[in-house]
Formats: sequence, C-alpha cells, structure tokens
Amino acid sequence: MSNGRFWVGTASGRRFCVEPVEDRADLSLRWDVGGAPQAEGGAVRERDSIITPENGFTNIVILPRGTSPLGYINALE
Repeated sequence: MSNGRFWVGTASGRRFCVEPVEDRADLSLRWDVGGAPQAEGGAVRERDSIITPENGFTNIVILPRGTSPLGYINALE
C-alpha cells in the first residue's frame, strides 16, 4: 500500500515533496508541498505526515481541495 507521497524535481533544480494528508475519516485530501526525504507509500493521517518543520521542511503550503500540487509547483517556477 502506498501513502501517496512523491517527489517533484524542477528544471531549476528545486525538489518538492508532495503528500496527500487524510484529515477526516471520509478521506478528503489536503496537499502539502515541502522538501525532505521520501517515505513509502493513498494518504497519511496528519499526525503521520513527514512534512513538518521538525523534519527540516520550510515553506510548507497546504493547498485548497481541488488544487493541483503540480500546477502549484509549475506556477512557482
């Protein structure tokens, strides 16, 4: 089983970690954009997210439901 976390590398050399976070039992999703090591594997519970300041992530962004994390990253570039 996968947790849905994945890495995106850009032409400018930036790396982003994208992680869907399950914040309710109905599996509604929230996306975080950051940059630290990938763990394995749908969505993770917020308490299990690796995208935290304690793990070295900076500029953490929580996107509104329906927003594409890849579109957001492309807009940053």
